[in-house]
Amino acid sequence: SFKHYTAEEFIKFVNEKKNEVQILDCREIKNEIYKTGFIPGSISVDLNMNFAIWSATLIHPNKGIILVCNEDKLMKQLID
Repeated sequence: SFKHYTAEEFIKFVNEKKNEVQILDCREIKNEIYKTGFIPGSISVDLNMNFAIWSATLIHPNKGIILVCNEDKLMKQLID
């Protein structure tokens, strides 16, 4: 399921689940938001790259996934 988190909620959730999840940062790498808000320990896979191939290669199959996107339209891209 998908849920929007505030920054504080996100940090708390990740700290509680850090051994159970991986963070997949889907924000554009050239985007200023990404540059100033890098998430330590996250895997960066820009949607403009070969998203499916890279994410399937880098994600651990037995861990949950937290997707980080900066706009709802990006989430729609992922779901569709």
